[in-house]
Amino acid sequence: MNLSRAKRTGLWLSLAAVLAVVLALVTLRPSSHGPDALHESSGSAELAQAFGRTQAPTEGAGTDSDAAVDAVGERRTLHGQVLRPSGEPAPGALVTAQDATGEVLFEAIADSGGLFAFEEMPDSVYVVEASLDGHGPALAIGVRPRATPLRLTLQGGQDIFGIVTHEDEPVPGAVVQVGGPGTFPQRSVLADATGRFRLAGLRAGAYHFIATAEGQGLGSGFGGRILIDEASTEAERMEIPLRSAPELRLTLVDGASGEPVPEAVVTFSEESLHMLSINQSVVGGEHVVDFLPRGTYFLRVRAAGYLPWEQTIRIGARPGDLRVELRSGARVRGTVRDEAGNPVGRVAMSA
Repeated sequence: MNLSRAKRTGLWLSLAAVLAVVLALVTLRPSSHGPDALHESSGSAELAQAFGRTQAPTEGAGTDSDAAVDAVGERRTLHGQVLRPSGEPAPGALVTAQDATGEVLFEAIADSGGLFAFEEMPDSVYVVEASLDGHGPALAIGVRPRATPLRLTLQGGQDIFGIVTHEDEPVPGAVVQVGGPGTFPQRSVLADATGRFRLAGLRAGAYHFIATAEGQGLGSGFGGRILIDEASTEAERMEIPLRSAPELRLTLVDGASGEPVPEAVVTFSEESLHMLSINQSVVGGEHVVDFLPRGTYFLRVRAAGYLPWEQTIRIGARPGDLRVELRSGARVRGTVRDEAGNPVGRVAMSA
């Protein structure tokens, strides 16, 4: 039987009304996980494991009542304030939220009151860092979005400055990295067009440093040391001479098939236990290193699905080749859940 256009229109409107009621009932249905479905933990232990160290819970970590959740409970908000060491607001500070791999997912500039906010954040754990010229960074590890404001206080301390050279000529674009007991993660700064650099906010203590000029075949090698005296009121001046570095051609393959390893991370350091290292991503199984001068180094290779490979290597005066064969490791599958039994996404795992 044919229906008139008016009747067909009325029928569709009736069906739409019924569907709207059904959707409303589904939306209002209580969660099967009960009142604890939005429970949050600080997540500090999870992210600290990803970085290979123990970290105390972040100050002001969220609780159940602190959850800042939108209507569907999937996206959240994190806001806070950046302060100078004196306690005054730090306008213009750059605030970033990173995942466990160091990828910056959110970024904001603090306003005139030092305030910042990240909207629409997935419920996960983040590393939140604030930085401002003339100050050391403020770092909070294992932070979850929450209603309670996050307070980040920039570091005071001494500055170091100087110039990177090769054969008494400045090296523009060189990278200076500094690591020590008071720096986690390690700090880095890019030399300007005249080879000069400045790094602010280092506390008193002994630090290791290295300078590299990737693509220019230059590097200082590991072994650089600088001591910052607590009693000193002046910035420490440095001159870092670089040496020529031969090419080291790395080839990473599957030990069973001989096929290139699709993705891996290589880490160079002075020794297996270190305060300072250089990490680089390798895609396609081949990589050229041209910033390590002649010497002995510790190399670690990590790739998903393979056992870690570690070895002390010697770089000579001439270019060389190194073939690394990785062995397959056991695979573990599972689901990460919070205390209420809800699946948790974007969690960094380490073993």
